[in-house]
Amino acid sequence: PGLIPAGITWWLIRQRPVQMLSFGINYWLSGEDPFSYHVVNLLLHLVNGLLVYRIARLLAALKGGRVPFAFAAALFLLHPVQTESVSYISGRAYSLSALFFLAAFTLFLERRTEGLSWRRSGAVLALFAAALGTKEHTLTLPALFLLTEYYWGSGGWRDALRRNHRLYLPLAGLGAAGAALILWVLAGARTAGIGVGGVTPLQYFLTQCRLVFTYLRLFLFPAGQSVDPNVSISEAATLSLAALLLLVVVACFGPGAEEGSGGA
Repeated sequence: PGLIPAGITWWLIRQRPVQMLSFGINYWLSGEDPFSYHVVNLLLHLVNGLLVYRIARLLAALKGGRVPFAFAAALFLLHPVQTESVSYISGRAYSLSALFFLAAFTLFLERRTEGLSWRRSGAVLALFAAALGTKEHTLTLPALFLLTEYYWGSGGWRDALRRNHRLYLPLAGLGAAGAALILWVLAGARTAGIGVGGVTPLQYFLTQCRLVFTYLRLFLFPAGQSVDPNVSISEAATLSLAALLLLVVVACFGPGAEEGSGGA
């Protein structure tokens, strides 16, 4: 009570408004009793599993191959690395942002014509905005769209951008605004981002590069998980950054890249 009138600007911008709104609804329903919070987290995870199943089917149709759809969904639902986002109440940011992220990608893949209509583009943009209002890493969604056009599209990127101009033109503006907002939020954060005391933006970036491989290791061998891990700061360029750059080069120019470029 009194949270919104007392600090509406701070609440809406600094504190992931969509996630906080979901917590506000839980609080209105059951106060501080954690049961309803856990129920919502579990339901979000189950819906995300259905979206993963649908996306796997749609991508298989684009590729013209067979994909074990049920296995993909089961792996997403049952993998131990998902524990935090389901059982840890404040981990809802992951599941809720994934819901909007995956729903937007599903709408993008389910287009009935080569180009997206204004209505479908508007729905995708609304879901993207909701995802950004839940967790910042969903800013990568436009890159996922472009990579999908690159690997599974037809006619190359120019044709794809022209066909889907109803999506990409406003998406560029929304993405730029979202990036600026995220930088502003991170600059004022005390626990993450470029505002952490004693940690430079470069050190933070290099540390994140190393953590990509930490999460890959957890995917293959999910041992040693922690709600609040003790992460050492990378002081200089590491092998992780070089490995990430190498993976990008291989993905873009390695064997099979030209075949999957859709004529780009």
